[in-house]
Formats: sequence, structure tokens, C-alpha cells
Amino acid sequence: MERAILAHFQPENLDARFNDFITKPWRDVFVAAVNTLQTADELLLQIKRRIDAIISADKKIQIFFSWVNQKALLADATYKPPAVRAFYFSQAVARTFEPRLARPLDFSHAVYRALKSDLQDRALARRLDIDLDYAFSGQPLDNLAPDLLIDTILDCLLVTFARDLDLFMTFARARSLPIEAELKQALKRFKEQMPDPESDRAAYQQWWYETGEIWTRNLRLTIITHRNIGYDWQFDEQQHALLRQYSEANKLLIDCLDSSLKVSEDVREGVKATLLLPIAEIEKFRRGI
Repeated sequence: MERAILAHFQPENLDARFNDFITKPWRDVFVAAVNTLQTADELLLQIKRRIDAIISADKKIQIFFSWVNQKALLADATYKPPAVRAFYFSQAVARTFEPRLARPLDFSHAVYRALKSDLQDRALARRLDIDLDYAFSGQPLDNLAPDLLIDTILDCLLVTFARDLDLFMTFARARSLPIEAELKQALKRFKEQMPDPESDRAAYQQWWYETGEIWTRNLRLTIITHRNIGYDWQFDEQQHALLRQYSEANKLLIDCLDSSLKVSEDVREGVKATLLLPIAEIEKFRRGI
């Protein structure tokens, strides 16, 4: 079957088997087929249009990608913009694609999973920027840009036990993370509201039973206000499916860009520049705005 596809591959037939080609078993076959073409420019542009069309009609998903773009634009990081967009995209949908992240055991486990293990499967960011690739391997907490590190850990706090707030604040002080004074004071107030789980576990458990839900909701609102992260997007099943398809299709596109020598530099850079953008921003890019 693989040889038949390679022998008879025609770019104009892309739509008929697009959903097959984006699955992992067929991805390498498709990339090999792309490399048999004299030029891959038009095909990769066709793939990019096909990918953008997956999410173009869903208003909520478009709002989500506008948020991803805004976070990337404001992030204090030296990584390329598509890589930072991939970081926030992956972070926001991690629990959609990876249910095991929904209830991490503790703070360190959550951070480890969010920064390393899960990104081995959702490797958009690592494949878009070699610097970000380095940040996600070896010693991720030491190498990740502080702005991205703060956002990741605060996001993890929203799904871990309240006692991990103290651990985060200790970690932030030890690493001299640049957390704004207002947010730092707000987090301190949240910490002061709860009993010490080490000295009186029963009191802590009772407090959590009676107050934990409201406390977490208020913490979420505070994090959203100060860092613009932590939204509960509440995507429905159809939106989950669209985001998964979109993610897998982008991996295919990046594989093609990285492996093909038959792509002009203008097309390569143009495609990468518009990865993970809302449709409105893609249209602005194409018009040169």
C-alpha cells in the first residue's frame, strides 16, 4: 500500500485522503511522497489552507487562537513566535488531549508532565524552534524562559492541591522569578486563607471540603486577571475533535517543512509565520498588513 501511494501520489488528490495522512502510521509515507515532487511549494500551501479550514468556522476556537496569539506576542521570551504560540496552545489543550493531566498527584508531577513527558507526544513547540526544543529537554525548569515558566506553574496550580501554592511561592523566591508585586501579594493572601496541612491536616481537609471550590475559583480569576491564563475553555466534543485534528495536521505540515528540500524559502517562512494563528491574523499576513 505504501509503495502504491508513493508511486501514484498526486497533490490534487490530497483532500480525498487528508484525514488518513495526518495519522501517525501514514505520516512518514506522506512525507516521503512529498519528497518525490519536483517542487513542494503548492502542495504545502494547499495543506496549510486545508489545516486552517479545519477551525475557520468555529467562533469559539477562533477566540481561543486569538488568545494564544496575544499571549505569544506579550511573552518575554527569545523563542520564535510560532514556538511560543505552540507552547500556549499545548498548555491550554493539554488536559483535553491527555486526561491523565486532569488530576496530577502533586505540584512537581504536574510541572514535570506539563513541561516534559506530555510534550514528547505534543511536540509542536519542540519542532518549531531549536531553542525551545532545548528548553523542554534535560533541565526544563532551569532553561525555560521565566515568563513561560510562571504561566506553566500557575496553570498547574489550578489542578493541584491548594497546599502547592506554598511550594510555588518558595520555588518562585528561590528562582527569583519576576512575578509582579500585585500578583505576589494576592497569592500571599490566598496562602494565608488556608490552614497549614502539615501542622493540622484535619483542619486543612475540613477547610478544603467547605471552601476549596470557592478558593480555587477565586484563584483562577486572580491568575486570569494578572497573567491572562487559566481559562476553562469548556470545548465540546466536536471542538475537541477539531483541535485534535488540527494539531495532528500541523505536525504533518511541520514534518514536511523540516524534511523537504524542495520548498522555496519564501513558502517555508510564510507557512511557519502563520502557524497556530486565528484566521483574521492569517489574512492580515497575506495582505501584508
